[in-house]
Amino acid sequence: MNKNTLLSYVLLVIIAGGAFYFFSTTQLSQPMEPNKPEQAVATPESTGVANVILKTNQGDIGIVLAMDKAPISAGNFLKLATDGFYNKVKFHRVISGFMIQAGDPNTKGDDTASYGTGGPGYTIADEFTNGLPNDRGTIAMANTGRPNSSGSQFFINLVDNAFLNGGYSVFGKVVSGMEVVDAIGKTQTANEQPVTPIVIESVEVK
Repeated sequence: MNKNTLLSYVLLVIIAGGAFYFFSTTQLSQPMEPNKPEQAVATPESTGVANVILKTNQGDIGIVLAMDKAPISAGNFLKLATDGFYNKVKFHRVISGFMIQAGDPNTKGDDTASYGTGGPGYTIADEFTNGLPNDRGTIAMANTGRPNSSGSQFFINLVDNAFLNGGYSVFGKVVSGMEVVDAIGKTQTANEQPVTPIVIESVEVK
């Protein structure tokens, strides 16, 4: 092989190698097809389908529980509801333009002085930082003002109550029967207790 032939061969190899490098790196630098998003998991909160219905003597209130964002509060409420704990309890505290409250087993009796003081015999951890605000129609755990003092009592916000954020654990939202909630909120009261008893007759869990 003479000098000119050898030089031509070397140049050919260099050109071929450069072409391969160019095309291969160009292909690798092209944007990759984005990964297909995982199919969203349907949760009660995202579907908007009530999974708990409070059957009151004023009408039904359908609630969707935020099991994903408030698993402790929502799970506790669901367990109590499933066990029949809320059957026959009254809405014992009603403040027009603010909220309606229930969940005290003492309200199954007639000792109105004890209303608002009862619970399930235990308390649960707070879930104040789950990103759920106390907006109109949301349901939240009542507490005594002390950390981790919620039990069974809950309230439904009649209006946006932003000043409650960071102090009360929101765990769901009313998705049907808000007109019933509003009607309860307008009932006649004495010392914040409805004059005519408003009772949760039973709770349907779906």
